[in-house]
Amino acid sequence: WLRQYKIIQNQHRTIK
Repeated sequence: WLRQYKIIQNQHRTIK
């Protein structure tokens, strides 16, 4: 889950 959490945060940062 930690890996997915980091990926989700990374995607959010790219979108923002």
